[in-house]
Amino acid sequence: VESETAELLRSIRRDRPLHLQHAGRQFFAPASAKELGEVLAQRPEAVMVAGATDVGLWITKQLASIDTLVYLGRVAELRKLGSCDGFLEIGAAVTYSDAMNALTEHYPELRPYLARFGALQVRNAATLGGNVANGSPIGDMAPPLFALDARLVLRSAAGSRSVAIGDFYIEYGKQDLRPGEFLEKILVPLPVSGRLFRVYKLSKRLEQDISAVSAAFLLELEGGTVRTVRICYGGMAGVPARAVACEKVLQGQGWDADTVERARAALPNDFEPISDWRASAAYRMRAAQDLLLRFYLETTGETTCRLDDRGPDESATGGRAQREPQPQKDLAFVHHPLAHDSAVKHVTGEAVYVDDIREPAGLLHGYFGSSRCAHGRITRMDLAAVESEPGVVAVLTAEDIPGENDLSPMHTHDEEILCSGEIQYHGQVLFAVVAEDRETARRAARLAVVEVEELPAVTEIEQAIEQRSWVAEPREMKRGDAESAIAGAQHRLSGELNTGGQEHFYLEGHVSMAVPQEDGDLLIQSSSQNPTEVQLLVAQALGRLGNAVTVEVRRMGGAFGGKETQAAHWAVLAALAADKTGRPVKIRLDRDEDMVSTGKRHEFRIRYEVGFDAEGRIEGIVFDQAARCGIAADLSGPICDRAMFHADNAYFLPNVHIRSRRCRTHTVSNTALR
Repeated sequence: VESETAELLRSIRRDRPLHLQHAGRQFFAPASAKELGEVLAQRPEAVMVAGATDVGLWITKQLASIDTLVYLGRVAELRKLGSCDGFLEIGAAVTYSDAMNALTEHYPELRPYLARFGALQVRNAATLGGNVANGSPIGDMAPPLFALDARLVLRSAAGSRSVAIGDFYIEYGKQDLRPGEFLEKILVPLPVSGRLFRVYKLSKRLEQDISAVSAAFLLELEGGTVRTVRICYGGMAGVPARAVACEKVLQGQGWDADTVERARAALPNDFEPISDWRASAAYRMRAAQDLLLRFYLETTGETTCRLDDRGPDESATGGRAQREPQPQKDLAFVHHPLAHDSAVKHVTGEAVYVDDIREPAGLLHGYFGSSRCAHGRITRMDLAAVESEPGVVAVLTAEDIPGENDLSPMHTHDEEILCSGEIQYHGQVLFAVVAEDRETARRAARLAVVEVEELPAVTEIEQAIEQRSWVAEPREMKRGDAESAIAGAQHRLSGELNTGGQEHFYLEGHVSMAVPQEDGDLLIQSSSQNPTEVQLLVAQALGRLGNAVTVEVRRMGGAFGGKETQAAHWAVLAALAADKTGRPVKIRLDRDEDMVSTGKRHEFRIRYEVGFDAEGRIEGIVFDQAARCGIAADLSGPICDRAMFHADNAYFLPNVHIRSRRCRTHTVSNTALR
């Protein structure tokens, strides 16, 4: 059946070029390099796209408008992959997945490096040519291609030319690509016996993360002397570049620790890295130097195994783990595995989440404008341009809330649905836009004119303690006399422990849909762990009784505490919009919006002092716990209480004193996390 389906798809495939135009915009899908060259000769400003893993974000995140788009996926010459005349030829539109298979066949050293590129879905769409041509200083493929001395074939309607990849990158944002020219293919030299090749990537996460520093090394020795060396880095300059001064120190010298140390010292002559949110300049320089040392250690046998990013390769021990299959029987013992009731629906994609529910007639889409400062006073908010944008049906501000402008789950009245004047945290919702489609609502929200008088912000635990800024009064727990026990103990220790916040990162972001019912009632579809809270807060905001609101939660695509209180905000906004317009309204957050505007795990700073005897027995201990709770109490009270209750862990502490401070900061309110 699969072969018949594939043959049917091939039979209806259209190989002719395609040209579409609408509202002054054009789309081209040429079928050959010649046709592509002709299109670009007439429209050199056109944006080329293959997998759209980069350009797609211009549209979805930046709301970019592209007048002329040229799709490369149907150009036969750009999809070629094979070996010829000592080179591996990779067409510019060959996907990462296919390019990876070809490259690792010849250079197996690339396998762990390439496996860290995005997710499989991204690798199946993204192209090697796109990564090379966009000229990013942190593009992961440029360093290994530099080290392997790859060449690029550039083509236009006038002909083609070949350039070394090192000559292609001129400066940040500028490549040696003439008007009307495109990257046709990448030529990678096939391996030469006796050469050593390694690639490395450093990033905050092991997988699916952008590099802070990447490096590639190629080395050929002759009698212990460096005959050929190419050292290339990404993330160290405005473009990927070779470490020329470093190479000069190594060239013709013995491959030994002293020479490598001198080469490391020469790296500052090659690069002046910058500091950004991924890494500091000092870190980048030190990391680049240490990667050279790592390469030396791995190629001289001074380490017993490859220094893998996950630690030493455990397979080197020769051990093997095996799990015997456990047959299931009809008897329902608790230790027998049972499938989740919806497991089949989950893995087949048939499970219906809120965003999958069939949209009712007349559905509107909501979006919001949020603050860009941590603390400030709104001096002017002009929404006239938002309201006049075609497709916008309504705009909501705090004045449009008929009931209470309050989201607090513990009835502390310290968190607003829509800002009434004083901004309390970055990402606070200022107004909501309701439009015929989501993109219109997003575009319209950007037209708002908001002027803010910025005020001093408390963002860190120590600042909050100094200013005695609390979401709830500090608490203490005592047993015995901890201070006296510590003073009289044979040994004493003190220190500080800091735990950072953490994003829930549920697969399904926050989403809610509100549908008007008879007699002014509302049906709320919400991805929430707490439908009762959603019901009561929606009713409170509308100024109605709870029985006027029905909340349905079919399933959630993950929550982990992040949808216990946080889901109510978006359900309330959808309900307010539906009540005002009389039409169904859906609000769905993108991942970045979700991460900015919703709470995380609490950050803690814990100081301790402990006294103990010669055998290590604890005689007295003092804990000083301080949590960054954010702007509102949310669930910080129970969370900080639990931190106090669990401070003893598995020990009985005869003399203990625990202080807990719940710090109020101008940050999004933190919440429960498993």
